[in-house]
Amino acid sequence: AGDTVTIDYVASFASPGQVLTRANYDGTVFDSTRDKEDHRTPFTFATGSGRAVLGVNIAVLSMHTGGRRIVIVPPELGYGSAKVGIIPSNATLIYDIELLNIRRLDQVGTDYDDYARDSDGKKDDSDGGGEGG
Repeated sequence: AGDTVTIDYVASFASPGQVLTRANYDGTVFDSTRDKEDHRTPFTFATGSGRAVLGVNIAVLSMHTGGRRIVIVPPELGYGSAKVGIIPSNATLIYDIELLNIRRLDQVGTDYDDYARDSDGKKDDSDGGGEGG
């Protein structure tokens, strides 16, 4: 796994053969970090972990915190020929992504001490912690 990123997104798909232009695109939303009242539950994942499609992994690596991007993911960087839930095989995926946070692996340091923190930001010493090596 690589960098750890936190994103806010709305994901939709276009059926194979559907024309994709911002003016007439009417995709079906299949996933979102926002509910109907616009409450947000950001998604955190390590790039390369398989928790997000390859196209999203590639896109977030070139983004900066606070950036927003519409990402068009071709089938070969999405789910390919697999039918996943309501997503048809060979569907083009469209993600509206806002990068909320990125923790680059090279910012962690060699002892990975800063990396071992729980979700509230406090150091996690559950592994026995302490000094040494």
